Amino acid sequence: GELFVGGDMLARGYLNLPDLTATRFVPDPFVAKEGDGEGGEGQNGEVAPRMYRTGDRARFLPSGQLEILGRCDFMVKIRGYSVVLGAVETALVEHVKLSSCVVVADGEEGSEDKQLIAYLVRDHKEGNEDDTRLADWTIDTRNGACPEIRRAIDGHIAHYMVPSVYIEVESL
Repeated sequence: GELFVGGDMLARGYLNLPDLTATRFVPDPFVAKEGDGEGGEGQNGEVAPRMYRTGDRARFLPSGQLEILGRCDFMVKIRGYSVVLGAVETALVEHVKLSSCVVVADGEEGSEDKQLIAYLVRDHKEGNEDDTRLADWTIDTRNGACPEIRRAIDGHIAHYMVPSVYIEVESL
């Protein structure tokens, strides 16, 4: 299931981000203390007990060790940057003429070699005049590079979210 952490040393929330704080810092169902149960201040100004939703999937092994299985929300770390894979896929579909795509992270966790790979299904349907998405693109089969796609999504997502490798497939 999803990993939650809690305890006396847990932060109160994100600085100046109340909406994100409300979604990630949730009431702790395992601690019975006075408070409003919403992670805010309770009576006497005490902070109600909370837990932090990490967004990681985890399980306990028979040995008692905790194993982190990956992300719940399709977020990955690339060279220290948090990347939501769905945001990259959305940018690709909005700016490149694709019927579908999937973006995955390839490489060891924490490795400098970790990179994003985009699997693309070209949209062969005849478009209308108002369709401004990039339709004419070619992937270099030697290294998976596609400068046309990189230019098409440049400025729409952060530089660290642009896939390094593109692979065209017939279907997903």
